[in-house]
Amino acid sequence: MIRRPNSQDEHSASIIAKDGSLRIHIFYRVRALVLPFKLESLFQSGRTMVFVILSAYCQRFVNAKDKSLDKWLDPRTLSDPRKLLEECHFDSAAEREYFHSLLRRTLRDVKPIGLDRRGFEIICYEVQLRWVKVGYIKTLASRGGPFPRQQDLNPDGFHLGLPPGRTFSLSHGWVSEKHPGPSGAKLLRLVEQLKSLGADDERDGVFLDYCSLPQKSFDHIPEAYFQANNAQEPMQDRTPTERWQFGFAMWEMTRLYAFSECEVIVDPVIDLTEDFSAGESASGLEWASVGMTRPSCGREIFNEALAKALEDRTKASPEATFTPEEWRGFGIENLQAADFVKSGGVSVFAYFQPMFGDWGFINRRPYGERGWCCAEFSVALKNNRIVNLHDPHVQQVLDMRRWPSTVRQYAAMMDDDAVRFTNKGDLAAVLYNFYKMTARLQV
Repeated sequence: MIRRPNSQDEHSASIIAKDGSLRIHIFYRVRALVLPFKLESLFQSGRTMVFVILSAYCQRFVNAKDKSLDKWLDPRTLSDPRKLLEECHFDSAAEREYFHSLLRRTLRDVKPIGLDRRGFEIICYEVQLRWVKVGYIKTLASRGGPFPRQQDLNPDGFHLGLPPGRTFSLSHGWVSEKHPGPSGAKLLRLVEQLKSLGADDERDGVFLDYCSLPQKSFDHIPEAYFQANNAQEPMQDRTPTERWQFGFAMWEMTRLYAFSECEVIVDPVIDLTEDFSAGESASGLEWASVGMTRPSCGREIFNEALAKALEDRTKASPEATFTPEEWRGFGIENLQAADFVKSGGVSVFAYFQPMFGDWGFINRRPYGERGWCCAEFSVALKNNRIVNLHDPHVQQVLDMRRWPSTVRQYAAMMDDDAVRFTNKGDLAAVLYNFYKMTARLQV
């Protein structure tokens, strides 16, 4: 078979396609896939590694959780593409120079996340992000009680996609599984910060995860939520579209703590006293140590059998679990979320509190020891986006440790037992996010 020569148009198209061949690896809608077959030889190929470097920085690998790929897709390695490519094999010096040149030209068009206005806009509209109006936040704060999730917001209370004015991002910790702050004290602090920053009630918007992204439903939500927000009962779960939006957002929302036009407000206060001192009932089946400092609120329970059981069951772990029969045997009635028990001897002891209440799992862990909070704080600090760094509570977080400036330092922080994720699967996501949000690739 004789192949006819390319026409001039075909030749021109071929050159254009060749020069732009790497762009498929930087388009956000493309998902990359690595076939776990002969990985050693696959990742020794310079051509393959060029594709991997770009896809890891700009896209998502659909099989990133495949343990056989951990070594090859580690951001600590990918963050130094120059060294990585020096160790790879190319068929010739000419091929090496060609792909180096092509990669350099492609990277020139990839803006750092902090300066990527177009990428920021696309993400906000893709997930249909709700930026809560400052005036609406003030209304909710003055009302008090549990504020609404995204699906129950007042339609006039937010800007969809992007606000016409300033954008604020709140970094904070959830105090309970089913609501970030049922008392509403969190919004009162947020309002004070917004006032000090001169935020406009109508034009400016705030990213507050519970209000800005679609939330899943829970059974047995306290009636106070539905009464405060005039919400449909029972709660409806995310729709298929909302599940996709939330999943997409998990990998991209760290942009809101890196982008140059986002002003990050850090709220490290965990509202234990405000949220759990007003008679919230609790389950006595699971308990956790809260340290040697006597809790500032709640009822102290004097029950020798429970104290001894907690001491025996927490020798290897700071948490203790009881069966319903065991719990009934202690004879304790009307247990509240703020109640506590002292267990141990005179010099070696600890206080314990229930782990579950009306609002689900109670997270008493400080802001600076939470995985997602540390991720947001690290990215915002690295990109100089925190606008209330002078706040005394934020200063305490700043002084907790030497915050990371490189991917390797960040990974070391996340390996520290003091930093924990509620969802263990989130660790891989935040490591990639720090890499994408702070690194500038160069070859």
